Amino acid sequence: MTASILYCGDTNLEGAACYLAGILTYYGLTFDYIPSHVQLSRQEIENRQLFIFSDYPASQVSVPIQQAIVRSVALGAGFLMIGGWESFHGFGGNWDGTPIAEMLPVEIQTKDDRLNFCHGAILAPPRGVSGLWDLPWEAPPVIGGANRLELKEGRDWNLLLQAFPMTPHRFQPHGQKEFEFEWKPSPCSYPILVTSDDRRGRVASFASDVAPHWVGGFVDWGDKRVSTQAAGANAIEVGSYYSLFWKQLLAWTGRLKVKNPC
Repeated sequence: MTASILYCGDTNLEGAACYLAGILTYYGLTFDYIPSHVQLSRQEIENRQLFIFSDYPASQVSVPIQQAIVRSVALGAGFLMIGGWESFHGFGGNWDGTPIAEMLPVEIQTKDDRLNFCHGAILAPPRGVSGLWDLPWEAPPVIGGANRLELKEGRDWNLLLQAFPMTPHRFQPHGQKEFEFEWKPSPCSYPILVTSDDRRGRVASFASDVAPHWVGGFVDWGDKRVSTQAAGANAIEVGSYYSLFWKQLLAWTGRLKVKNPC
């Protein structure tokens, strides 16, 4: 029986894919998985409620199959693209100019779009967006990188999360030899989570990663620890808020009914 969720990319279940696969398993969501090196077939996209592409290059999905996915979304399926070196344009993702790119609420660059935040970047909602999924954004997590995206003109979209890079300010108090540091967010920001539901299906773009290293401290965000393991995957231990974030993003995008684990 075909699972309602198709998850493609993040290398393999013994690599980065163990994170999202573990979260899916923790919340009882069944899925079929396609590694990054395996090309997607027409048969594998049939009867899906949610498509997840994460570090899955465009070269693995033919144009006719992409067009079929777009039609599925127009009929009510959900689609989520998660960032990484082989997502969006990235370093080998090359999704710009494709039917999938046309469906997304963000504009993909035509050149390397990788951003690495050497001092980290705060992940937080923009002004006017409060209480996103009842998570404590007043104590936000920090990410380490993302794909540089732009909001698409002429398309209804919702900007739900931005990245605010941190910059160190070095100063030397009078009469002291030691330097002290103060960390401040940069005035510039980058869109991270952008959603759209202007058609029957829902579409979401998350520009950072679900797994190290770009995910940064976000993977440990939470007041509790969650331990889980998908079949055939490595075990993971993550923060409880990180886990709840992905649960709610997946549930919204795919219109999934998700129960809390016992």
